[in-house]
Amino acid sequence: MKVCVLGAGASGLMAAITARRNNEDVTIINNANKPGKKILMTGNGKCNITNLLMNETFYDDDCKAYVKDVLELFSEKDTLKFFEGIGVHTYDKDGYVYPLSNQASTVLNHMLLEAERLGVNVVNECIVKDIKGNTIICEDREINFDKLIIATGGVTAKKSGSDGSSYDLIKKLGHTVSNPVPVLTGVVCSNKRHKDISGVRSKVVANLLYDGKLIDSESGECQFTDKGLSGICIFNLSIKIKKLIEKAEYKNIVIDLELCPEINKENLEYLLRTSKNLGMPVADVINGYINYKLATYICKNANVNPYKDSSELTDKDIKILSDKIKHFTFKVSELINSDNAQATSGGVSLLEVDSKTMKSKINDNVYFAGEVLDVVGKCGGYNLQFAFSSGFIAGCLK
Repeated sequence: MKVCVLGAGASGLMAAITARRNNEDVTIINNANKPGKKILMTGNGKCNITNLLMNETFYDDDCKAYVKDVLELFSEKDTLKFFEGIGVHTYDKDGYVYPLSNQASTVLNHMLLEAERLGVNVVNECIVKDIKGNTIICEDREINFDKLIIATGGVTAKKSGSDGSSYDLIKKLGHTVSNPVPVLTGVVCSNKRHKDISGVRSKVVANLLYDGKLIDSESGECQFTDKGLSGICIFNLSIKIKKLIEKAEYKNIVIDLELCPEINKENLEYLLRTSKNLGMPVADVINGYINYKLATYICKNANVNPYKDSSELTDKDIKILSDKIKHFTFKVSELINSDNAQATSGGVSLLEVDSKTMKSKINDNVYFAGEVLDVVGKCGGYNLQFAFSSGFIAGCLK
């Protein structure tokens, strides 16, 4: 049986290898000049293959049940076994799994070597213009297939070939594509405060609010940028922010940062009161808990002179300062729509693809895998795991 795989990313390579191991005649059609470019970008070039703490709760609410089915068929343990079988040995750091080499190129090269060993045919720089019946029409050729696996990715890392160009083809096949938007990215905020604290990193609890109601919360390191906020905790919140934006057009979406989460507000107020005896500038007192630039900015924002002696702090000053430290708020104006986003929220409707086989419910000859589907998970290897899991299931061609 002749199998064509559109896309040479993580899910496409896994699907191709799996199908070829089942003795199918497999051709990968790749629109980029080299396969697997996006794999090289993952995990800051180290490739966070998967996570030992793996379940559907780390994915968007709308796809959790679907992901649960997929992970039950091909788990993180299966992923580790697959990579060990092709010579990629791994280690974990707090559950995050990386190749021992700390090189994403190891993951890609070993997948390509396995595909080559099996005899998978890879056609690079092949732009698909249309799909008619069982024929893929490219700019310079036509390729026939018995089964088609679509693993073309989303709208992130466009230089890798994951540019969203396949969505129109997928719609022509009768499928619904929900609004694909880059996520796992930073946010632009309307506050005019960014330059003073740009580049500062701080451990926070980041609370996402809509109309004053808590929507989600993430802990971790936040980075302040000249436009707004970044960091893994913000990236994870961006999944929910995307959904809120679609409903509310950025109205009343706020990220409320709790700085110095190790100390609660009551204890912080007590410590600020006792600091009156230290005889040092207020900014230096607060620098005992948070970054100095943040401390200085918060003082100014609270209308407290950062350079005045701590002995001059009033009860009102202490209350305002502690409130600003525990509720450092940013109004979200948009997501950063850049090539640095790590995943796509939106894609092919899950209602139209069987979670047990990845087969289209509209066309018996078509399967889907990876980021092209409306599935998105948090940072930490969750999106790559879905790519490998769905790629394997699709490659089984059941």
